Order: sequence, then structure tokens, then C-alpha cells
Amino acid sequence: MSGLSGRIGDFARTSILSASAGRSSAALSDLQSKVADGKAARRISDLGFEAGRYLSTSAEIALLNTYSDNAKSLQKQLDSQTQALSTLTDVAARARALVVRAQGIDNPNVDEYDLNGQAAGLLDETLSVLNARFEGRYVFGGQVTEAPPVGFGTMVSLNLGTLGVGGGTLRVSLGASPINVDIAVAPGGQPTEVARNALLEAARRNDLGIGDVIVTASGNLLIRPSSPDSQLIVRVVPPNGFGASVTTFAERAVPPETQGQSFSYYWGGASADIQKIALGDGIAQPAGIAADQPGIEKLVRALRILETLKAAPSLDASGKASLASVLDLINGSIDQLGQLVGVLGSRQVLAEDLAASHELTRLQLQDTVDGLENLDIGEAMTRLSSNQTQLQAAYMMLARLGSLSLLNFLK
Repeated sequence: MSGLSGRIGDFARTSILSASAGRSSAALSDLQSKVADGKAARRISDLGFEAGRYLSTSAEIALLNTYSDNAKSLQKQLDSQTQALSTLTDVAARARALVVRAQGIDNPNVDEYDLNGQAAGLLDETLSVLNARFEGRYVFGGQVTEAPPVGFGTMVSLNLGTLGVGGGTLRVSLGASPINVDIAVAPGGQPTEVARNALLEAARRNDLGIGDVIVTASGNLLIRPSSPDSQLIVRVVPPNGFGASVTTFAERAVPPETQGQSFSYYWGGASADIQKIALGDGIAQPAGIAADQPGIEKLVRALRILETLKAAPSLDASGKASLASVLDLINGSIDQLGQLVGVLGSRQVLAEDLAASHELTRLQLQDTVDGLENLDIGEAMTRLSSNQTQLQAAYMMLARLGSLSLLNFLK
């Protein structure tokens, strides 16, 4: 009985050894492959309970990479604007020197000096800088990217005459296919505000080429086109009885009548609406500035006045006063352009610091991922040697059991 039991036991041991050898062979093959590519896990499921930490850490690394890319892109954008503002500051400095020199000349429009011509050249240079492009986008256009943000069109001046004194209704005809707008004002009312609101409402409902309606210092209305290429057609329908009149003029050729700031040169999006770029959790910075900044506006307005200043045959009291006001505008522009450079510089420093911080954190997190994902070669080689020894031992045992003769087995 013991012989039969022994033979049955040999068969059982053979089965167990064969299964064990198969498992050891598979484990050894897997370990050899891992040693070859240096990876401890080829599938997330191989990480077991560490899979959650691996996924969350990898997601955080991807987010940090996005923040770093944003920071680098923002730095380039801000750098291009800083360089442009530096150029504008240089233009303003040359304009200031032009004005100071003109103040000491009886007739600064003589051929040898040509105040208007030099101012026109500086204004052309300013417009060129403000319409510069960077990576396919207009640098100072804000969110509006399909057209140059700075330029001059044709404006219409609407003089409402005596409409506000006795009150009444004035009909204004707008557009090539005329749309009539009735402006009704009560006696002693505010005709400019009533007219402005009526014209803007008509422009909202219909494509009339009207971009804005500006109230001037003299109480007139400047109707500004929606783009430099828009052709404004405005008529006062007679008989009106109010002495109202319409004047069309090239916007660049005539200085703005408005008191204070005038952004009639700008066609882009507002600085306040510029998209903010995420640089970190809860940290976002505007992607630069638009050309609607006061420092830029002062420079453009000053150069427009200089370009059209009448100084022949000599500067009169009005001309001298204009030069003094232009000098104030330019000095204010230089100060505010410097402040803008400081603002952009601080944003650049923030973006640079955050990018460096993100890179340090990313490297630390990558160490964690590598620790989960990569193989410890020293430990793996020890296991590889142990597995090879175990597999060889199993094969030797199987060989010994397999060497039993049929006669010995039948005994």
C-alpha cells in the first residue's frame, strides 16, 4: 500500500512542481521585461493600491505644465508690449523736444523746421507701433484680433443749433438707404443727450456704420464710424427750423473737440475686457493691455494737435497756448507710459517666479510618479537571480521525477 501511495505522491508532486515552475517562468519573464524597459508597472492596475496616488499626481503634473506654458506665453506677450511702450516713450520724448524748440520759434512751420510735418511723422510712427503684431495677434488690440486696433476714419459733426432752447423735433436721416430718426426735445431740455441716445439706439437696431456718438466741449455731437473704412452718411432733413448743421471731416486732420480723454483713434477691445491667463490655482493675470490707456491716448491726442497746429505766418496767443497744453499732455504721457511699463514688468516678474515655482513642484511630483512607475534595478536584479535559482531547482526536481523508469513506477 505504501508503494502505491508513494507513486501517487510522486505524481502529485510532479503536478505541483510543474504548476510552480510555470508560475515562476511567467514571473521571471515579466521581471526580465521590466528590467529591460526599467518600468515597474506597464498598466495602472499593476500599481495596486498606489494607482490612485499615481493618477492624482500625474493630473497635478499636467496642470502645472499648463500653468508653466501659460506663464511663458504671458512673459513673451508682456515683453513685446514693454518694448513697444519703450518705443512710444522715445517718441514722446522726441515730441517734447519738438514742442520745446517750437516755443522758441516765431514761425515753427517754416520749411527748415516744419512742426506739422515732424508731428505727422511721429504720429505715423506711433500708429505703426500700436498696430504691431506678435505671433499673429495685434499686440494692443485686446480681444479684437481681426483688424488693426488703431486708425482714423471719417467723422461727422452734428450741430443741434437752437433745439434745446424752445424744444421741438429734429429729423436726422442716416445711412445710404435712409433711416429717419426723430429727436424730440422738450423746451429747456438736454438736446445733446437726447440726440445721442436716439442715434445710438438707431445704430443698435440697424447697420449704419456708427460706432459711437461723442458729446464735445462745444455741445456738438461727433458721430464716429464703427471702423476706419465705414462711410457715415448723416443728413438733417429740412425744414428743421433749428439752424442744425452737419459737417463731415477726416478724423486725423482735425483735433478732437472733446474735453479730457478722446479714444477716437482706437477700434479694438477694452483693456478691462482682456482675457486673464491662469498662472496657478486662483492666480490669473491679464494678457497685457490695450491701446485705450490714458498714457497712449495723451500722446496720440498731443500729436494730432501738433500735426494741425496753425503757426503761420507766426504763432499767435492761441497757438502758444496750444503748444503749452500739448507739452502738458506729452509730459503726462511720459509719466503714464512709465507707469505702464512698471505694471507690465511686475506681471512679468510674477509670471517668471510662478513658472520657476511650478517647475520645482513638478520635479518633486515627478519623483513621486517615477518612484511608483520606475523599477528599482538593484532590488529587481536580486529578485531576478532568486527567481532564476528557484526555477532551476524546480526544473531539476521535475527532471529527477521524470527519470523514474516504468519498471520502478510499476513496483
